[in-house]
Amino acid sequence: MDATGLDNIHGSPVEAASLPAEEQEFLARCRQVLPELSHGLDKVIKAREDVFLDLGAGVQAFSLEADQLANQAEVLVGKTSQDVVGEFSRSLDAKLEEMSSHCDSITGLGATKDLDVVLQAVDNLGKLIGGFRRIVRQLEMLGISTRIESSRLGQGGLGFLTLADDVHKLADRIVLHCNQIADKGEHLTNVAGNASQGITSLREKQEKCSEEILAHLRKNTNQLQELMDSSQNLSHILADRSRDIAAHIGEIVASLQFHDITRQQVEHVQEAMGDILAVLDNPEESQQDDQTKEIVSWTGDVCGLQVSQLEHASNAFFQAVERIKSGLAEAGNSVEEMGRVGSHVALDQGTGLTGSGNSILRSIEEGVTKTIDTVMDISAQGENMGQMMRDVADTVQEMSTFVEDIENVGAEIELIAINASVKAARTGDKGRALGVLAESIQRLSKEAGTMTEAVSHELQSIGESAQRLTQGAQVYTDNTSMQAMIEDLAEVVSGLKTTDAEVSGLFTELNSQAAHLAGEALLLGDSLDFHHLVAEEINNVSTGLEQMVDQATLIVPEKDSSSRADRLKGMLDRYTMEAERLVHESGGQEQQTAAMEPESELWGLEQDANTLDSGDSEENWDNVDLF
Repeated sequence: MDATGLDNIHGSPVEAASLPAEEQEFLARCRQVLPELSHGLDKVIKAREDVFLDLGAGVQAFSLEADQLANQAEVLVGKTSQDVVGEFSRSLDAKLEEMSSHCDSITGLGATKDLDVVLQAVDNLGKLIGGFRRIVRQLEMLGISTRIESSRLGQGGLGFLTLADDVHKLADRIVLHCNQIADKGEHLTNVAGNASQGITSLREKQEKCSEEILAHLRKNTNQLQELMDSSQNLSHILADRSRDIAAHIGEIVASLQFHDITRQQVEHVQEAMGDILAVLDNPEESQQDDQTKEIVSWTGDVCGLQVSQLEHASNAFFQAVERIKSGLAEAGNSVEEMGRVGSHVALDQGTGLTGSGNSILRSIEEGVTKTIDTVMDISAQGENMGQMMRDVADTVQEMSTFVEDIENVGAEIELIAINASVKAARTGDKGRALGVLAESIQRLSKEAGTMTEAVSHELQSIGESAQRLTQGAQVYTDNTSMQAMIEDLAEVVSGLKTTDAEVSGLFTELNSQAAHLAGEALLLGDSLDFHHLVAEEINNVSTGLEQMVDQATLIVPEKDSSSRADRLKGMLDRYTMEAERLVHESGGQEQQTAAMEPESELWGLEQDANTLDSGDSEENWDNVDLF
């Protein structure tokens, strides 16, 4: 049997007079209509090659841009990943804690205690200076009394005049030293008092700064942890959307096979119509009447099967294009969702990275910048504090020089007392009154000695505090370490600005590209309307073939065709695609008589017609191997 199943039929353009009128009319109509129908199928696929190529190029471009978008979104989320943000968080916390500790160190209690010692010593000196002033008054009185007694004695009291001059000079020196100590003490009180107040103010500011730093640490930790959690969740969403896009594109690419599949099916239908025309135009021996009926019957069978093939091709083609439209729409939605992932990363109010308001990184940046400003203010105030401490130390150092002067005063008083006693003894009974004066001077000498020791002790105490204050001033004025920490934090802030700018740029670009790509997918999907025309054109051809089938059936009813089963079975072998074989099997079984049993054995298949339901049809369509 040949490919058409008509090895016993040799078609011939039988003379009009030798055929019944209805058969003659049918065959003439076949010769006229089939070429027209075949020509109509030419433009269904072949005329639209450029359309199919443009569609494939559009889908490919969409796929590439979607991959780029997914990579960009991954970069965006990676900027806030646990590794990146965690490392930044640990570095920031360490630097802030170091700065807080440094602030605590420069406002310790040591300087305050030393200043308190100085102030107390100055207060004690003030009281001691008051005692020396009393001694001065007594010395002045003793000097006057000595002059009077020396005048009374005349020539014998000349030595006491020298003694009176010494007492007067000593009183003047004591007054000078007391005034110097009093003046320096007053200055020291003011300087130390201001320094003490400055330390108190500095400590309050430092404590506030430490509280702010700790608050920033807690806030930063919470915000950064929230950012890391959000980033991790969004990375999962991003991965899901990327898989969705890949799946949609895979479905679209699979559906793009419809072009070659439909083209092959249409070509096979055209080949079948060509076979019919070849039989009808074969000029061989005259046909008998029964042979002519077989040609009519065979033509109707072939046309009927081509109707089934075209209907299947039309439906599958239409559904494939609809799947492409749906896939593009869903892929566009996934792209929009991917863009929204970026917007979630960029939500305001601390739940994202960047946006129109304060973002997490920008909020941290502002907090760190504020901390740096506060610390720099503390550092500047610390420098002023250091200068005040140096002033205190310098003043104390000047006062420490008075110790020797005070000690010399005590020694001179004691020497005057000894000289007075000696002179009184030499004078005898006449100088008895001078002896009383000498004893008074000796008592003052002892009292001055005691006070001198007290003043010396206070001045030494102030001197020791001055040494510690000098060392403390180095802490305040040497801000090298503080500057280094500020530079480190400034570097962190610079990194924050860079990251925030990068993320802002990535988000803007991602959002723009996502919107553009989603719009492109929508436009591409909306532009796909040619399947309506293709279906209409195929259906027009199917209608023409159906008319041929109806006319052939009227001329030769199915029951009158004895070789019909063999013909249908032979036609099965001409198909190269499983989908066509299934359509042929289904169509052939519907046309067979009940005498053709068993049906599955007739077709040489282990399937029945039920395998060609709508679901299996689509599955078989999608899984066709084109090459």
